[in-house]
Amino acid sequence: MINMFYLENPKEIKASFREKKDFPSVVLFDFFEKDIFRLVEKEIFKLSFYREKKPMFHSYASANLPNVLRKIFSSPEFTGFITKVIGKKFTRFRAQIYSFSARDYTLLNDSHKETAGIDIIFDFTEVWDSSSGGQITYVNGTGDALKLPIKQNSLMIVRRQKNVQRFVKYVNHTARKKRRHFLMMSVG
Repeated sequence: MINMFYLENPKEIKASFREKKDFPSVVLFDFFEKDIFRLVEKEIFKLSFYREKKPMFHSYASANLPNVLRKIFSSPEFTGFITKVIGKKFTRFRAQIYSFSARDYTLLNDSHKETAGIDIIFDFTEVWDSSSGGQITYVNGTGDALKLPIKQNSLMIVRRQKNVQRFVKYVNHTARKKRRHFLMMSVG
């Protein structure tokens, strides 16, 4: 299911995750084997997304995690791997699948502050021009930022420390009809 290279090297991935002091994080490209990724991708394209728009907070579409994907992302192989990387066992998580298109965004807002925890993001987005926006960005209030890459079949793990907040950059008109899809799982 998971790329064998990652399964065989969890200690190195954990070290990479922990070495970044401001934003402990790791990005793993080609995370799932191709056959599993195709199954996951097929499920994403079946979903019905619901538009959500609160101008002072966000504009996007979202969908609940279907059972097929819940089984994959809560499988012993996946949860065991994540546990080795973050050094903390988890059994429960909140998960939502997001779809961003032109004019979608999330904003930082003082009335909604993230608590410390772990974000696990899986990217389904096909070829994407970064000049269209849509990057998930973490900020810590001191001017430092972590911008995550947009690449299909990538897994990103980010530890949200105290005062770290995230947003999705405004998706501009150059995205045209393209959509940015990702799964966001929050632990802790």
